Amino acid sequence: MKKYDSKSSSPARIICGIEVDAGLRGIAATIPLADDFARRRATRRGPPGAARLACLAVVVRTRATVRISEFHAEHEIRSFARILQASEDGRRGTATMAVFPGGLNAVLIPRRAGQSRELRLLIERCGSACRRAGT
Repeated sequence: MKKYDSKSSSPARIICGIEVDAGLRGIAATIPLADDFARRRATRRGPPGAARLACLAVVVRTRATVRISEFHAEHEIRSFARILQASEDGRRGTATMAVFPGGLNAVLIPRRAGQSRELRLLIERCGSACRRAGT
């Protein structure tokens, strides 16, 4: 998450707070912190232009949710790759090479539309590897 500058305006600080709140809600262990954060924010009056901030809040929450979802997806992909590597001869094992032919970075590094495409291909490769193995 971004950190605002010490000279930032109130709306910038509020947007940052909304983003932090949404980020905290994305991880189960930090949800109580998010509840406390939201409770404190609810007791304060909004600054001028609160209607515009309310519209921005939706965008900021969505952006933070996407970031947290991406973090969780990458964590699961890395864990899956480690499991494959541990079950055979490391990165050069047959199952690992079948699922990650270009290596792990080929799946994790692309962004935006390229990332979506790589994840779809990863799921297809996993499915075809499972069908070949008979599971």
